[in-house]
Amino acid sequence: MIRTQITLGVLLMLVSVGAVIFLGAREEERMAVATESQLARRIENGAALFHNNCVRCHGEHAEGVPGLCPPLNSLTLLTARAEETGWTGSVHNWLVNTIEGGRLESTRPDEYVGESASGMAMPFWSQQYGGPLREDQIQDIAYFLQNFGETELVEEPGVERTPIAVDVEDSEAVIEAGVEIYTAQGCVGCHQLDVANANGQTGPTHNNLGVTAEQRIEDPNYTGEATTAEEYIRESIVNPGAYVVEGYQNIMPPYAAMPEDELNVLVQMLLLQRDE
Repeated sequence: MIRTQITLGVLLMLVSVGAVIFLGAREEERMAVATESQLARRIENGAALFHNNCVRCHGEHAEGVPGLCPPLNSLTLLTARAEETGWTGSVHNWLVNTIEGGRLESTRPDEYVGESASGMAMPFWSQQYGGPLREDQIQDIAYFLQNFGETELVEEPGVERTPIAVDVEDSEAVIEAGVEIYTAQGCVGCHQLDVANANGQTGPTHNNLGVTAEQRIEDPNYTGEATTAEEYIRESIVNPGAYVVEGYQNIMPPYAAMPEDELNVLVQMLLLQRDE
């Protein structure tokens, strides 16, 4: 009986040791799969953050905006730019550093002027400087940009846009088209607007803006030139530095280059935002 128990004990021990060896041999593979899966999620999140915050200056596919901001859709290009600026660390850390603190002046003003509403060629995005993004979000954007890979820069071919034709008397059509523009332009990243499911905290809310716009131009502290709510909303988009709502900083780039038809629809949509 004792001999049988000893034999079973030895067999169980051998099975346990074998299981540990088997699992140990696969641990490296399992960790690699888990790491790859986590990175994929971070890249996906970075893509969403880029879309909501960066496309206005760097293009829908990071192809850049001629004369305004450079393309970012090539790891080869990013590596070269990091080296040109004298960066000695990794490309990832160069990207994170640039996004965090922005750029006071354009490094290539003859090619890209950058935006100037914040007083910088590129505004800071890190919360530690008063920007809208957390450290992990900035890291995710950097991972997204690095995911373009070791390829030569390929600029997106120009696409002829179709002008937006919306009857301003049709409030439902205006709101639908306006929300689409509002989302595409990245407004959702900084402002609250229930109709667009936007929950940004960096800029003032756009809920009830049709009413608050009227109140702001009557405020003795108002520094802009608008005389109506419609003019105020338009001014806030094309020249956000004209008046900064108390309690906020102006890190919003001017949208003066937005096509006039899109701007008109966006203004009308925001003008319709009135609490019942």
